[in-house]
Parts: sequence; C-alpha cells; structure tokens
Amino acid sequence: MQVLLVEDDIVAARCIKKEFEAADIAVDTVRSATDAMSRTLRATYDLAILDIFVDDGTTISLSNYLRMRSPDTAIMSITGSAAFPCGDHGEVMSAD
Repeated sequence: MQVLLVEDDIVAARCIKKEFEAADIAVDTVRSATDAMSRTLRATYDLAILDIFVDDGTTISLSNYLRMRSPDTAIMSITGSAAFPCGDHGEVMSAD
C-alpha cells in the first residue's frame, strides 16, 4: 500500500506517518498542495490523506484532481479547523 500524506503541521505529519510505517505501509509526506500535485504526477497512491487547509491554500482542487486521475485512490480529508469558512465544503470535495 502506498499513502500520500499532505499535512503542513510537522508534528501531526510525523505522528501519522509513524503509525502507518509501524504497519509496514509506505508513506510519502508533503507539506503543500503544490508539492502534492507534483507527487501525484509521478506516482499512484492507494490512499491520500489531505489536510484541507495547508500553507499554500487548500487541497480541495487536489482531491478533485485525484478523483479524476486515479478513481481507485481512497481520499480522506482532515483538518484541525473547528469550522469551515463560508459553510460546509462536503459537497464540493471529492473525498471518501
């Protein structure tokens, strides 16, 4: 299994990656939507874990792109934000 983790919080990324690697699951970790897009052009992932709000914007467009490019990739969107600005984004995101 190959996992893409997009998380700009270094501590959170390290903890999540550590748990997956303890189960012998390979994890590519990036901190921005731009870096994630670059990775998805070079590799196919079984699971993408996307922090919705990262330093260079959001991963909403990335989740939509992944859904079109790799329909078999499971997508999990996460956030530390207590509320979404401008309402719920559930309908516009291509997350599982």
